[in-house]
Amino acid sequence: MFERIHIIIFLMIFVSCKTNSQQGNINKKTLYSDLDHEHSIPTEKFFSKIEVIPLETQEKSIIRGIDKIMEYQSCIYILDRRQKAVLIFDGHGKFISKINSIGRAPDEFYILEDIEINTFRNTLECLDPMGKILTYDLMGNYLSTIYLPHPPMAYHYLHVLNQDSILLYTNPTRDNDYTFRIFSRQQDTIITQFSKQKKIITGECKLPVQIYKERLYFTQAFNNETYQISKDTLLFAYEWNFGKYTYNLSKMKLPDLTTPEEQIKFYNEVMYSPKIPYTFNLNSQNDQYYYCSLFMKNKMLHVFYNKATKETTVFSTTKEKIGIYPFYMDNEKIIGMTDEDLMPIASLIDAKSACITNPEALTDRTENSNPVLVKYYFK
Repeated sequence: MFERIHIIIFLMIFVSCKTNSQQGNINKKTLYSDLDHEHSIPTEKFFSKIEVIPLETQEKSIIRGIDKIMEYQSCIYILDRRQKAVLIFDGHGKFISKINSIGRAPDEFYILEDIEINTFRNTLECLDPMGKILTYDLMGNYLSTIYLPHPPMAYHYLHVLNQDSILLYTNPTRDNDYTFRIFSRQQDTIITQFSKQKKIITGECKLPVQIYKERLYFTQAFNNETYQISKDTLLFAYEWNFGKYTYNLSKMKLPDLTTPEEQIKFYNEVMYSPKIPYTFNLNSQNDQYYYCSLFMKNKMLHVFYNKATKETTVFSTTKEKIGIYPFYMDNEKIIGMTDEDLMPIASLIDAKSACITNPEALTDRTENSNPVLVKYYFK
């Protein structure tokens, strides 16, 4: 499974963001970390408790792949691109409903690329990259559809800015295409577009657009730099420096990767080698920490940079052999999922001293069961 995850991450996108004329600095910060200084730490160093929520397994609720997790008003929303579906569970993991209306009609989507909770309207927004946003209530009942203009060829992520405006992110198919556009519901059109692209290689990380303290940040899988999205500009916010492991794709001479064969060859020769030793899975922050999880050749590393003490901690699993496969972080917790390689259920069952609040919930899981949602609560 680990190799399959990485190949999907790599083959999804082939462009990256770089526009000198539209980027500035905001209190430039470099976060230094030595990845060779990895060591297992007690779970209690960072987390006061771990809560596990088995997601109910029935015919309609089977999960094939997890691309995004959202928690809102005691419900859990799972984006599963493999089956073009959104699965909705309550806060205890009980299945509620499934959005899986595939087709060309106004209330159907051809592909499902991203989902977002609209907190201004208490609705769920689902993005069809071919140019539609379908709106549902929080239980998954269809409400309405917005048709997006072309170009671009496709839209890949969305973020609701306010009652009227939606930020849209596009993976360009050519040089000097725009990455970001703002769509106005009231005007029914794109009102702003910014950040043109230089065509290099990139991949997908979890939550490329995320909010912290009412500010929007943009991260990428192959980029050590994080940017703040400010009106129609990207401002440099901070960067990770991993010493000898740090790389810069914009300074590399990359081959033409226009065919699947060339892409696979490049992946096999370069990915997770000394040239590109890691990619970002999740790059985030809260009031206590800057945090990133890195895919490396045979493992995932977690890097915590303490904002108060400037101390950096690097680990793959805790001393209790508990890993993290993260999808989201806020001030209270990290939300992750079990995974046969990155976070095996057996590790949670065996970790009797790791403050798992409800270990009995894991006892009846089988290899055919849905994954278990795992919440790691910060101290």
